[in-house]
Formats: sequence, structure tokens, C-alpha cells
Amino acid sequence: MLGKILKYEFKATARGFFPLYGCLLLLAVLNVVMLKLNDFFQTNGANLLNIITVITTTLLVLYLIAIFIVTVILCIMRFYKNLLGDEGYLMNTLPVSAWTNIGGKLIVSVIWSVLSIMIIVLAGAVFAFGISNVTFIEFFQGLGRFFTMFSEEFGLDGWLAVFEFCILCLFSLVSFYCVVYASLAIGHSFTKHKMMFSVLAYIVFSIVENIISGFFIWVLNRIDMVHITVNHVKDVPHGFIWLLCAGIAVYAAVYYCISRYFLSKRLNLQ
Repeated sequence: MLGKILKYEFKATARGFFPLYGCLLLLAVLNVVMLKLNDFFQTNGANLLNIITVITTTLLVLYLIAIFIVTVILCIMRFYKNLLGDEGYLMNTLPVSAWTNIGGKLIVSVIWSVLSIMIIVLAGAVFAFGISNVTFIEFFQGLGRFFTMFSEEFGLDGWLAVFEFCILCLFSLVSFYCVVYASLAIGHSFTKHKMMFSVLAYIVFSIVENIISGFFIWVLNRIDMVHITVNHVKDVPHGFIWLLCAGIAVYAAVYYCISRYFLSKRLNLQ
């Protein structure tokens, strides 16, 4: 059943995301073309070509900043409208468990968010390589030298650190969606002021999470396992990142269970 839910979710959301991503890539290519035309004609001053170039560059920068935020907002709105809004009357009567409904929304939201990051990187690469004389080979050679220097300076495997950072970001993204889902589910268990209670629930979750995380960091420091200071970066082991991932996974699982409980037991669509 989860497969059918995912198929339905991707079809329902792709209509909004594919044009969004396509416009970004087209804008990046257009920006490169305009910059190349400026160089070719060697224009300067406030002529039409320069004005258009400034406009396209500004739009590209704003688009790069906004697209991930827009993606997250669209994913949250999809959860809200489909399970907690008017569509919820239909979705919650289908022979599908709350686990499956939440899981489908979560998986699709995370995939679209990751794709947004990849599209941003791709658009940035198109722009960067389009206006520079650096080749892909030279870029990766420079990147390799950077990670070699990083490893020598900080005593960490640069590529492994990047991989661990990506995993940490992925876990954080999952946890973020889970806490938002849980907050919305709690807020919509009330008859009135649903969004107000949702915001309050999110604030309470954030406070509790920070208190718990701060306590564990304090414990780790007290037993001298980790030193989180600028002067002790070399002492931070790779294992600490995986410890963070485990902690974030626990938070996500708790929020997921809270969402499931309120959607299946306490949901109020009136």
C-alpha cells in the first residue's frame, strides 16, 4: 500500500515541482548567455544588454535562495491540505493506516527537498562553469587538493567528513518534517485555533529538544569524550557525528509516533 501512496503523491506533487526546477535551470542558462554576450560585445555602462544581465543575475540569486524554502513550504502544505484539510475527510477514510499516510508524505517530502538541493547545486554549477574558464577536471583536481589540506590541517578524512555531514543533514531534514507533522497533528486535535496550537506545539518541541540535547552535550563534555571548542576541532571524532545522527533519528521516531497517534486517535477535521 505504501508503494501506491508514494506513486499517488509523486504524481500529485510533480506538477508543481518540475516547472519550478525547469525554470531555475533555464534561468541559469539564460544568465550565462547574457554574461557571455556582454563579454563578446564588451559592453559597459547602463545599456539595455547590461540592464537585462543585471536583472537575470538578480533573479537567479533570488531564485536560488527561495527555491528550497518554497519546496519545504509546498511539502508542508501538501501534508496539511491532504490529511488535515478538506481532503482529509477522504484520505482518512481510505483503508490506509496513519503510519502509511505519514510515511508517504515524509518520503516524498524528503526526496523533493533533496532534489531541490541537487537542482540548486546544478544550476550554480551551470552558472559558475559558464562564466569561468575552469574545466570540470580542474575543478575536481582543486577539490581534491582542498580535501587533502583539510585532512592535514584538522586530522579528519575530508571526503568522509562530507559524507557524514550529508547524512547528518538528511537525518535533520527527516526530523524537521516529523516535528512539523507532529505539531500540525496536535494543533488539529483542537476544535478552535488549530494553527495557533500547532505553532505552540512546535515551540514546545523545540524547547524540549534543545534542553535534552544540551544535557547530553554537557554529559559528554563532563566525561571528557568530546571537546566542542574552536581550539579542539581535532579532538572531535567522526563517531560524534554518527552519535548526533542517532539522536536526531530518535527525535524523528518520537515525532513520527506522536503524529500517528493524533492522526488516528485525536484528529478533529471540523
